[in-house]
Amino acid sequence: MMKKLLILSSILIFLPINTFAELTKQDIAEIRMVVKEEIGHVDKRIDDLEKGLNKRIDDLEKGLNKRIDDLDNKLSTRINDLQGLFYVLLAGMFTLVGFILWDRRTTLAPAVKQMEELSQKEKAVDKMLEVLKVYAKKEPRFKEAMQTAGLL
Repeated sequence: MMKKLLILSSILIFLPINTFAELTKQDIAEIRMVVKEEIGHVDKRIDDLEKGLNKRIDDLEKGLNKRIDDLDNKLSTRINDLQGLFYVLLAGMFTLVGFILWDRRTTLAPAVKQMEELSQKEKAVDKMLEVLKVYAKKEPRFKEAMQTAGLL
């Protein structure tokens, strides 16, 4: 078995040497033609792969651009909604401030009126006190009563 393997391996080793030694110029030209054809096929396959990749990249770019446009439209819609909500809130705040000012005016009106009445009454009381002081100067007993009350 070992002997058969040794003979077979010797034949296989020396066979290519003899084959290459017998190559002629015509054989080399044929080999070159075959190699050029194969290189042409490889170039064609590479070009086909490049076209396929370019098509896939273009498709992906179109899809990505569509998604970005959709997101932009959604975002614009949301911003418009928020802007409308902001205007509604702003109008509500101005309405509330207007109501507060109106309510304060209507609430303060009776207090202002009451203060004016008290001011008039105070003036009347001051006049009466002056009259009583003048009378106290003429009447000693009344003067003594006013001093006791702390009005003089």
